Amino acid sequence: MFSGKKVAVVLNSQPLADIEEKDLLCADGAYSKIVGTESNIWVLGDFDSLREKLPEGIKTVVCPVDKDYIDGEKALRFAYENGAEAVTVYGADGGRLDMQFANFALLKIAFDLGLQAEIKTCRERVFYSEKGFCKKVQKGCTVSVLPYGGSVSFSDSCGLAYSLRGLTLTPADTVGLSNRATEETIEIAIEKGGAFLFITERKEE
Repeated sequence: MFSGKKVAVVLNSQPLADIEEKDLLCADGAYSKIVGTESNIWVLGDFDSLREKLPEGIKTVVCPVDKDYIDGEKALRFAYENGAEAVTVYGADGGRLDMQFANFALLKIAFDLGLQAEIKTCRERVFYSEKGFCKKVQKGCTVSVLPYGGSVSFSDSCGLAYSLRGLTLTPADTVGLSNRATEETIEIAIEKGGAFLFITERKEE
């Protein structure tokens, strides 16, 4: 099915970060963003936003027009059901705000399935966990944590300018924004709840 255990889920937004994976699951019209890519490509969706005729050899999974999930979720679950162990989501930013918010929920769905997952944009990487994070980063980059699904409490952190030890964030708190990495590895331990981790690279001077 897949050539490896890591799969890309490509959503219908642009510009896209550079895609490293060889197995691509395109949500409907997202196929138009990767035309000409020499990869193992699947296109999933109800094809309401696909404007191009698919060439021979492109595999498809057709979803009903009336459904209770977005095409990105279908692609994520398809990856899981067919043996993927890690997923990178591209094209999650841009477009409608409600769709962007729903796209972040894909990381929570992946966590519940036991999949390693991240959202990757041209400058950001986004992760979700209810346990904690240990990530290699660019020293000096911006690091933000935001709760999801309720409050989140942190027991400790390393490699950040402002410690998260003993901090509890509610959905109405913004204090978790714009921390800074002081080391090339950051560690964050979650005591209770779930959180998104946003890593924003520094702009090149």
